[in-house]
Amino acid sequence: MYRVDIFADTSSHSLRDAHRAYGCILACKSTGGTPVTLEIFGGCQGTYHHCFLAAIIAALGRMKKNSKIYIHGPDDYVLNMIQMNLESWAKNSFKDSKGKPLKDGDTWKQVWELLKQHEYYIERGRHEYSDWLTAELKKKALNI
Repeated sequence: MYRVDIFADTSSHSLRDAHRAYGCILACKSTGGTPVTLEIFGGCQGTYHHCFLAAIIAALGRMKKNSKIYIHGPDDYVLNMIQMNLESWAKNSFKDSKGKPLKDGDTWKQVWELLKQHEYYIERGRHEYSDWLTAELKKKALNI
């Protein structure tokens, strides 16, 4: 099974709804053992958490084989929810304990649909691409 690392972030960590850039790096080793990376950038309207999820979705959408996926990033809330609640939310049709649809329920469902076929792990906080990704996202944010 391949190991794929997803390093994700957004151009702004403000919690307010805003248009912002997101980006991620997919890193793995080729069948020959050579490191391979892929950069993905985009933009979206939404909260920090929503746009961080959009980055993860963009990365997961590139996955073609079942893999061990390590998701790295600074959004503790999203990463905690993926690790602790995502599977139970899926079993409950993305509704809360009162039976009401989750905020961003469709987005969470999309993450689940893309992740469920993989083994996945969460790595919170800064990572080896943090500084580079932050600099690139600042440039991208000026163009969105």
